[in-house]
Amino acid sequence: MRILLVLMTTLLWSCGNGSDDDPPSVNDPGTPGVLSVSAYYYTEPTPGNDLELLQRYLEALQLVQDAGATGQFQSYRWSQLEPAAGSYDTQSLTDFSNTMNSAEQNQLTQLVGLQVINTVTREVPVGLENTEWDDPAMITALENLLDQLIPAMRGRVSYLSIGNEVDVYFANGRLSELNAYRGLVSAVQSYLSTRLPQVKVGITVTAGGWQGPQVQNWIDLTAFTDVIITTYYPLQADFSVRDANVPQTDFPALLSLVNDRPWVFQEVGYPSSPVGESSEAMQAEFVHQVFAAWRDANGRIPFLNWFLLHDLSTELVDEFVLYYGVNDEKFRAYLDSLGLRNRDNTDKAAWAAFKQEAAAL
Repeated sequence: MRILLVLMTTLLWSCGNGSDDDPPSVNDPGTPGVLSVSAYYYTEPTPGNDLELLQRYLEALQLVQDAGATGQFQSYRWSQLEPAAGSYDTQSLTDFSNTMNSAEQNQLTQLVGLQVINTVTREVPVGLENTEWDDPAMITALENLLDQLIPAMRGRVSYLSIGNEVDVYFANGRLSELNAYRGLVSAVQSYLSTRLPQVKVGITVTAGGWQGPQVQNWIDLTAFTDVIITTYYPLQADFSVRDANVPQTDFPALLSLVNDRPWVFQEVGYPSSPVGESSEAMQAEFVHQVFAAWRDANGRIPFLNWFLLHDLSTELVDEFVLYYGVNDEKFRAYLDSLGLRNRDNTDKAAWAAFKQEAAAL
């Protein structure tokens, strides 16, 4: 798989998208911000070999670019890039560099997620598992990792998230760690201010966190960041869907919580499975509602990434259920049906809605 990833990114870097046009600006008429799609490829039938898998990956990228996407979101676990403190994974760093180069060649505005925390767990290197977030050893280790990544990021990355959906982790009995984590991210932001001055730093918090009773914790946690970064999956507590039209009220409510900085929507998605009380028609309507709410935000959401192009493979859904530790039928159905297209390479109604809305930008 690592060889395949290198081949993918190297080929994309060498090919580009064949266009000399600049990506649209948030100031262009009718363009609320940069549109991105997580270009996961179709997985059924199972690819026969690595070259077939590569072809599917390239087809997925072409689909989202043809639809009008000019952004890219990529995330990396700290423990993936640096398995043990001071010991970097050379291949992962090479993959990272190739991905940055590919995005530049394709003229894509980039959001990078560095998962120091990933929703439910710390993703730090071995040797730092029990180290306080604001311990000098932790801060130095993260700055040293960034030194490995900065050459590939310089001039290519617009947004950087330090920690993914951290509210879920902290709300699970770890609120006492908040000040220390804020100290870590603040130190990193200061460290990057002269090394990557074009990069806007944030911390990813779920929309559910922003809309929940502990919202003040997340406002305080992000009070110093350059941007506010969120994921948006409008679900009930039992993982069934909320009404498809909720973006009309949710987007303004979110933006009102912090009105002095831009909001980056790292992931926006809505399942189509009837198990979660949804449908293809509801998912398609959600697409229309998101684009309408985005336009009404008047440029306050400069980057929006749709998650995702195709449904996840059954095997990957199984892995996520284990990772998150939520063995629930509706949770599985949510993960299993987020794609705008089916895993067998056929369209859902949402894909036609998405192409229509993207074209209207």
